This record gives sequence, C-alpha cells and structure tokens, in this order.
Amino acid sequence: EAVSVGMLVASDIALKLDYRRKRGWAEGLGVDYDWGNYSGRIEGYYLRDRGPDPGIRFDRQFIPMENDDRGRVALFHRHEIAPSLRGELELSRISDRNLLPEFFEKEFKEAKEQESVLYLRWRDGNRMAYYLERHRLNDFQTQNEYLPSLSFAILQEPVYSGDFGDLFFSSTTNILNLRRVFDDDLDDPSRRQGRLDSLNDFTVPYDLGLLQITPFAGGRLTLFEENLENRSEARTIASAGVRAGTNVYRTSGFSSEWLGMNGLRHIMRVEGRYANNYYSNVEPEELYQFDSVDNVGKFEEVALEWRHRFLTRLKTPGSDELRAHEFLNVGVGVEYYPDWRRDTGEFHQQNFLPPFQWMTAAPDPVEGFKRQTHSNLYWDFALTPKNFLSLAAFGEYNPSTEEEENREIIARFSPLDAVTLGVDQRFVNRSTQGTTYNAWWRASETWLLHLSTQFDYRIEEYVKQKMDIRRDFHDFALEIGLENDRARDERRVMFAITPRFLGKRANDRGRLFSQGEK
Repeated sequence: EAVSVGMLVASDIALKLDYRRKRGWAEGLGVDYDWGNYSGRIEGYYLRDRGPDPGIRFDRQFIPMENDDRGRVALFHRHEIAPSLRGELELSRISDRNLLPEFFEKEFKEAKEQESVLYLRWRDGNRMAYYLERHRLNDFQTQNEYLPSLSFAILQEPVYSGDFGDLFFSSTTNILNLRRVFDDDLDDPSRRQGRLDSLNDFTVPYDLGLLQITPFAGGRLTLFEENLENRSEARTIASAGVRAGTNVYRTSGFSSEWLGMNGLRHIMRVEGRYANNYYSNVEPEELYQFDSVDNVGKFEEVALEWRHRFLTRLKTPGSDELRAHEFLNVGVGVEYYPDWRRDTGEFHQQNFLPPFQWMTAAPDPVEGFKRQTHSNLYWDFALTPKNFLSLAAFGEYNPSTEEEENREIIARFSPLDAVTLGVDQRFVNRSTQGTTYNAWWRASETWLLHLSTQFDYRIEEYVKQKMDIRRDFHDFALEIGLENDRARDERRVMFAITPRFLGKRANDRGRLFSQGEK
C-alpha cells in the first residue's frame, strides 16, 4: 500500500513527495522551460528504499535489491541556434537497472532507450548534416557509443531533365568511431570499430496518367576498420528496384446532416514495390554485429499495399466555409520474399532500411523464425466522421500460424459536449490482453472528473482503477487523484496545485488530465 503526495508550486516547476508504507519516502523535481530559442526539461528523483516485498508477485522479480539509495537525473535541452542549425543535449543517469521497471514502468516499456548524447543538425533545403556523440553513463547498460558520428545527406537532388524523364540523386554518408560497451556484470571487454558507410541511389519517376512508376538503382559502399579476422574490409552492395502505384477516384453526392458530411470522395490506391540487393561481396557473418548496417547483405522483397481513403467536406466552425476532411482511412500491407529460403528463417534488420519496407514475420514462441514466403499481414484503420467520434486501430496477422499477433484499438465517443467516453484495447499474442475504459466529464467550467478502470483478460480481473478530480479557481487549479493498482497491491493518492499566474503553463488542464483526454 502506498500514498503519494505531489505539489506543483509553479507552472514550470513540479515538486513531488511520495510516501510508500513499505518502501519509504521519495522526492522528485521537474523543471520545464521555454525561453526564446531554448527549451527543455530537467528531472530528478530520489528514493531511500526499504526494499521490495517478497509477498507481492510484482516485487519478487526485483529481489535482491542492488542499492538502498535509488534515483535518477535526466536532462533534455534544445537550442535553435539559427534557422538552419539546431543543437540538443540529453543526459540520463539512473542508479540501478530496476528503477525504471519498478517506478517508471510505462517509460521503461514504451519510451526510447536511456542515453546521453550531444546532437547537432544543419539543414538547408534538401541538404543536411548531423553530428552525434553518445556516451554510456549507466554501467548496467549494454550500448553502442558514438565517439563521434558524422553524417551528410542529399535528398532527391535533380541532376538531369530530358525527353526520357527526370533523374534524381540521393546520398547519405556516415563516418563514425563506434565502441560497444557491455553491462559491467557481464565482464566482457568492449569492442571498437571505425566505419564509413555511403548509400547512394538514382530514381526516375514517370507519370503515365493512371499509373505512376519510379524505377531506382543504387549502391552502398561500407569501409570497416576490421572484420572478425581483425582485417580491414570493404563491402560493396548493388541494389535495384521499382515502385509503382495507381490512384482510382470516385465522387458521390452522399450527404448526412447528422455526420456533418457534404459530398463524398473515395480514393483507392494500390502500390507495389520491388527491391533487390542483388550483389554483396561480404556476408554479414564475417562482421561483428554492432547495428543494422553490419547486418546488410543480399536480400529481395516485393511489398504490396492497398489503401482506401474517404474524404468529405465539413463546415468550418463559425462560418459557412467548407474544408476537406478525411473521415475514413483503411489499409493493408504484406511482403513477399522471392528467395525465401535465403531471406527468411531469422530476423533481418535490413528489412527496416532503404530500399526495403518495414513489414516482417513474427517468430514462433517455440520454434523461432520459420522459413516462409511472406511476412505478416499488417492492417490499420482510422475513423473520424465528426468531432464526437474517433476510432483508430492497427495490428498484424500471421497467415502461417493463422493467429493474430497483435492489435491495438483506441476509441473516443462524445455523446454530449461535456462528456467523453473512451475504450483502449491492447492485445499481444501470448503476452498481453487488456482493455481500459475511460470517462471524462466536464461538469462545469471549473470542475472536471476522470474515471478509469483496466481489465486483464488473462486473469479475468479488473487490475487498476483510477479517479481524478480537478477544480479550477481564479488563481490556481486543485487536483486530486486516487488510484488502486491491484497487480502491485498499491494504493496511491496525489495532490497537486497549479498556479495560474507564474508561467507558460497557466492555462493547461493539469498534469492528471494530460493523457488520453481526446
């Protein structure tokens, strides 16, 4: 059982005080700032931990505890140095490997990897340059350090125009000093690599009316300081392919006052893409695998996508002017592998790299990746007929096992101006299946209520309930949050005060209501 108390003493400064009966006291500080060309956030959290409870299933996975003094310091700073130049600094220092999964579970599962980087980006039209330096600060992480990395890019540069078409050139070159450092508990020596990687391609788009075709050809040159035999290596890859697509339009006079629709336009697009790394003089097995670049080799795929878009016209609030509005978008996609014996049976990182698409096959939990001719079937769906309704969903289906791999659905319904109902469903095959039900009620201009409950289908129980209440006063807003988390055997109370006269967040709806309100 836990009690958490927090107070927002300024619109840009958050002070948090947590008390947990079994774990002890914790203090936190968060500062958001946005001054001219500067913006960022500083965050700190400290806990003198009494230790996990072996009687709670969630806590047992973190026994034994590594250290009593636990906490984190995080910094993100962005500086718009000039219209074409941006700089960023990010730092993340965490006391131990279990802090995030125990106390920042959502961030641990969904946010990006914890890293400390210095980043500079220059952009002028279609030309870009990047400087990236990354150092590992947390000794329990296995991570690549860039000491540093330099990148240069030119995108879709016209180089020739003639009777047979227009020729465009794109190029991305990366030079880096790479070091892989391992979790200190593994006691493995670090690995180092110097590398130059240059990806170049030419495209010639043709618009044939009903059909648009874009053939492309390119090459990749990568120079490695050393391979697995400690010798320098030069890898050359040649690629070719074509993209082809067509749009079919149909217009209807269908209208509905209830849906706010004025006319209907249906756009169907069918697009195919063939890409082939048909030549490579170095196999990935000859290189140490630092990242996706080392995994590139011969690979071939055919990607297909079929998409339907339905557009109408809605009246602009406060006027009779009509604006285009997409109220339905549905798409499916799949990949086919002509040389499936070579290109399937294991995960290929290059499936996410140009010139290839991103669709992959999911591994079998027992047998791992199987050799098969095609990827999973990916689908997405978005419905927004008017402001009172929105429905978004996406997922993937494995035709080989005839099982759904994952599905996520987010629905919002506003039957009244002051009431919004929501349903969020998440399904991951053999892992997660749950639904969260939400209700938001703006009782008046000064009162806002949020109720939430989460149901886990695996254990057939409601595992979390939450209630948030917000009251707006003249100079400040008062928020109270109550949460019951049965999975952790934890009850939480949060108290927050948001002044309305001290900073840029004075008109925000508050921290408790900032997520999922749409």
